[in-house]
Amino acid sequence: MKILVVGAGAVGQVYGYHLQRGGADVTFFVRDKYVDEMKAGLDLYPLNQREHRTVPVHMGGYGVISQFAEVSASTWDYVVMCTSSTVLGTPWMTDLLAAIGKATLVSLFAGFGDGEELLKVISADRVVWGLITLISFHAPLRAEDPMKPGMAYWFPPMTKAPFSGPPALVKPLLETFRRGGFGCREAGGDKGSAVPGALLSVFVLALEAAGWKFRDFLAAERIPVERAAIREAIEVVCRKEGMKPPWFVGMIGGAFFRMFLFLSRKIIPFDFELYLQIHFTKVRAQMRTTVGRYVSDGVKLGIATPHLVQLQSEAAARAAG
Repeated sequence: MKILVVGAGAVGQVYGYHLQRGGADVTFFVRDKYVDEMKAGLDLYPLNQREHRTVPVHMGGYGVISQFAEVSASTWDYVVMCTSSTVLGTPWMTDLLAAIGKATLVSLFAGFGDGEELLKVISADRVVWGLITLISFHAPLRAEDPMKPGMAYWFPPMTKAPFSGPPALVKPLLETFRRGGFGCREAGGDKGSAVPGALLSVFVLALEAAGWKFRDFLAAERIPVERAAIREAIEVVCRKEGMKPPWFVGMIGGAFFRMFLFLSRKIIPFDFELYLQIHFTKVRAQMRTTVGRYVSDGVKLGIATPHLVQLQSEAAARAAG
């Protein structure tokens, strides 16, 4: 199986590593400025394995290309998109789709409305839909951490990344991932990420508005706004997707947030608060686009989103200040 991984950042390196372990011939498609660095090989820290929390595994033996002409010169079975969804609707995306020929596109774009944008330029029978369930980041997070530079990643307990699409396309991909030690499962459709995506997007927006501090996020005066904003976003996605709101929506509130953050400190083997700030500051544009869609679709559907708008304004003020 010949696989092109588009992007070699926090997600691309991990997906490429496990696909290669599963027997795939992996090539990374990166910007020119990263070619030499990529050819030197990659160091990764699989944090679920205690022995690799300070000692990395090394990945080599993959291809590296940076030009569309190089993409079109080969035939690919799968093309795994590990880039920001901000590429959707751009000439770059059009050029990529022209270069990959008849390859199956694996979409990891999980923002609200991203699927609609993608299907404007490629037919659904050529797409496998995936959802990122791991956490990955450039290590070390802090200068004092006992790690050399590399990519650290962690699979939350009892999670398997869902993939959906035509079964004939999904199954070979999942078999390769599983051989490579990557937990995954076949899902029934591509709507499963809508509610978790809304919950995550608004949580991150609220955390930024609170200055990236869990303590301030949990302040009594902030909880009602955060709770209401999450419910507004979930109402929008459920109405648009024709879904019923999940049972746990009524539980979202101060106790829910406190329990989640308490468990995160006990389970996650790195500084989760610092990770969220570093990672989501980098992908701020993508997250803001997603939240903006909740608000604009709320207007179309007749759903008021005043608390989402308030958090947008507060987060923008934090970023500017």
